[in-house]
Amino acid sequence: MFNEQSNEQSNEQNQQLNSNSNPLNKDKDKDKDKDKSKSKINEAIQEFYKLKAAYESGYEENYVKPILKLKGLSIKEKRSKFQKLPKPKCVNCKRNVGTIFSLKSTNNFTNHTYSAYCGDLADPCPLNIKIVMPNVQLISDILYENESSLGAINLIKIKIIKAKNDLLFGYLKQENAFKEFDELTSSLESETSVYELFLEKFIMTYDNPIEKENLKKEKVELGLNIQEFKNMISEFNKTNNPQIVYNAVEMFLNEIDPKLKKIEKMTYAYNKVEYIEETDTYFLIQKKYTLDQLEFEYEDPKIESFIKGNGALKNKTLKQTKNVTSTTGTRKQRTKPKIQLVLQEEAEEAEEEE
Repeated sequence: MFNEQSNEQSNEQNQQLNSNSNPLNKDKDKDKDKDKSKSKINEAIQEFYKLKAAYESGYEENYVKPILKLKGLSIKEKRSKFQKLPKPKCVNCKRNVGTIFSLKSTNNFTNHTYSAYCGDLADPCPLNIKIVMPNVQLISDILYENESSLGAINLIKIKIIKAKNDLLFGYLKQENAFKEFDELTSSLESETSVYELFLEKFIMTYDNPIEKENLKKEKVELGLNIQEFKNMISEFNKTNNPQIVYNAVEMFLNEIDPKLKKIEKMTYAYNKVEYIEETDTYFLIQKKYTLDQLEFEYEDPKIESFIKGNGALKNKTLKQTKNVTSTTGTRKQRTKPKIQLVLQEEAEEAEEEE
């Protein structure tokens, strides 16, 4: 039998999976909306930590370090000065009442909350930050370590076999055996259902047969285009006909180059050039999967409140993080018109006819 906490966790996983119908077949529009929402939440968390860092470093620079640098004072005298220090300034109203930053987890450990508010509890300023983030778990860990893992399912099967043997050899009464069979069978069906859903998601992430087939087709088409391009160049070397070169360039721009970019996007979920300022070095980072793809969230993240000054953050645009180069994104890609190259002589003849 599973304890109450494991059953609650399994129920939460079932509810989360059922609420999404099937996490493997989400519409692209829903994915884009989710990405936008997650991006906004990430910006809010970054802003939370910026405020926290400014609050802590400001107090240390203005009050703590000057006392530490004082010469000729004993530890007791410095401690006395520390005790007389005023409270830090609130990051919002700038009064010496402090700001309360906290990060707490819920009792069932399904989420954790970032919060910040004015230190003056009697007469607080409008500062009110509350961001609820779900706890996440790697899908691989869910499959092999938690209560819905394959090992746990096998354990239930062993209990069913044991109960049958106890009934067969008279160690268990028939009415008690039927009750235990029903409970174990129900647990087995529930845990197996959750396990199969996570196993399917795991396979579709690491070894998606549909994506593999699509990628294979794109590579075959690219190979045919490259061979045709080579044939054009070979033909030009024999005939010196400039129109063949123009046709080859058109093919590269309209067929080969878009396919190369598409294959690159299908191959790597993360494909960016990152710059390390300390060493003045650029690195190409390519990953088949992102961490988000390999994790499962027990709840949806949300910004319950983000108010600074006299207004809410949700009505403002947060500063975007700049990337050096990005080949992936959520912007809509417009269909580029096909490029057509024309020989200069033909263009001049067309102008004369006009």
